[in-house]
Amino acid sequence: MECTLREFFQEHYEAYAERRRLPLYVHRAAYWIAHCRTAELGGHVRRCPAGHVERAFYNSCHQRGCPQCQAMATEAWLERQRARLLACAHHHLIFTIPHELNALWRWNRATMAQLLFDAVRAVLIELLGDPRYLGAKPAFLSALHTWGRSLSLHPHVHALAADGGLDENGVWVRPRRSHFLPARVLMLLFRGKLLAALREVTSTALPLSSTPCTAKTFMARSIPTVIMPMDFPFRSFDEMCKFHHGTRCRSRLPPQPRDGEVPFIR
Repeated sequence: MECTLREFFQEHYEAYAERRRLPLYVHRAAYWIAHCRTAELGGHVRRCPAGHVERAFYNSCHQRGCPQCQAMATEAWLERQRARLLACAHHHLIFTIPHELNALWRWNRATMAQLLFDAVRAVLIELLGDPRYLGAKPAFLSALHTWGRSLSLHPHVHALAADGGLDENGVWVRPRRSHFLPARVLMLLFRGKLLAALREVTSTALPLSSTPCTAKTFMARSIPTVIMPMDFPFRSFDEMCKFHHGTRCRSRLPPQPRDGEVPFIR
């Protein structure tokens, strides 16, 4: 028998949280999802101006990850963002960081996310502004994903870059190479910019990780991925943005967990 995500949180989250050390934002999100459209959040009345129809509703939680009340808002947001895509092929690039930095990420999310976005932006603008690759002002958008397919902590940024850009005269130009950007050059520049920013910040504001991230570790575990160009990038764009605005979890879930195990859901 299926259950809703709200029912799942109501029944199992408290026991789950007792066995783990979770950040405050996780507890807050779980509370809102568990009480979405229940008496706990109060209610409101909707009526037509003529007084023919009147109905009471429980309030929604409006938590970004709640599939029960945010599904329509997510689709509306996606439609607005799709309109921003240029009518050309796009390249999908993925920038990730070594798991040795997860401890820093877990307790300094806002700062680490800003550093990651800044590094990705600086890398793409610098390389695509180089005449050897594009020699123009690039057009790209990026989205942060913080977990992997197994729902483990795995911060990475997806970038969707247009197959071209505007030169200094405002003329649209195409890349000079068929492979867009070389992965090794991307990795070296991304590694350098992010590690330099981390060294600067950790010396003043953030606690150091118990497992320092060296350049060698970064070389082995953070190679950016460049996916083949896509003439119709909407599917990749939707996958990127549904993590950013909304959730990949469905409101209806598989059968209830048995023997303390939860079926994997996507």
